[in-house]
Amino acid sequence: MNMKEYFKKYTKQSKKGFTMVELIAVIVIMSIISTATISIFLAVQTTVRDTSKLTTDQYSTTQMEKFIRNEFQTASNVDVYYWISAGSSGEGIPASDFEPDKDDELLYYNYVSKQLVFKIYTDSSSSSNKLIIDQVEDVTIDICPLDHDAADSETENMPYKLVYKVKTTNYTYSGGVVLGNSHVSDSDTFERGSMLFSGNTASIHWTSEEAPDYCIGFHSLSTQKNATTS
Repeated sequence: MNMKEYFKKYTKQSKKGFTMVELIAVIVIMSIISTATISIFLAVQTTVRDTSKLTTDQYSTTQMEKFIRNEFQTASNVDVYYWISAGSSGEGIPASDFEPDKDDELLYYNYVSKQLVFKIYTDSSSSSNKLIIDQVEDVTIDICPLDHDAADSETENMPYKLVYKVKTTNYTYSGGVVLGNSHVSDSDTFERGSMLFSGNTASIHWTSEEAPDYCIGFHSLSTQKNATTS
C-alpha cells in the first residue's frame, strides 16, 4: 500500500451520525421528560405548602378547642349580660349588673376588629385579655341542659352544655363541652340570662355585620396563659 492510499483510507469521512429524524425524536423525548419533572416538582411543592397550612390550621383549632374546654369545664356562675357598645371602636362594657370578682371572665365579640375576646379580671375593676381570636366573621353559642327532658322534669344536678361554632376567615372552630360546675338547679346560673332567653337555654349569635347585644360572663378556675390566635 502506498502512502496515497493509506491517507485516503483514514481521512475518508465517516457516514455514521444522527439523522434529522433522530435528533427531533431526542428533542421531543427530552421535552417530555423535562415537562414531567417540572410537573412533579410543582405538585410536590403544592403538597408541601398545603400540608403545612393544614398542619397550622389543625394546631390552631386544637389549641382553641383545648382552651374553650379548659375554660368552661370548670365554669360556674355562667350568665348572659347586655353589652353596651363603645361606638366606632367596637369595644364595649357589660351592663351594670355584671359585678366581677377576682378570676371572673368575660367572653365578648368586637365586631369592628372582628375579634372574639376572653377577658379575665384580677379584681372588680382591673382586667386583661386572656385569649384573642382574630379574623372572626361569625359566632354562634348555645348553652342548654345536657338533657332537655330531664331538665324539664326538674331533675336536680343536671349540668349545662355549651355548643359553639366560631367561623374565621381561614377556618371554623366548632365543638361542645359540658359545664361541670353549672347545673340547672344552680341559682347563680342564668340568674340574669333567664330574663333574656326562654327557659334554661341561651342562644348567642354574633356577626361582623352588626354590633352585639350580649356578652357571656362566668367564673373559671382555669390557669391558661394569655394568648392570641389568628
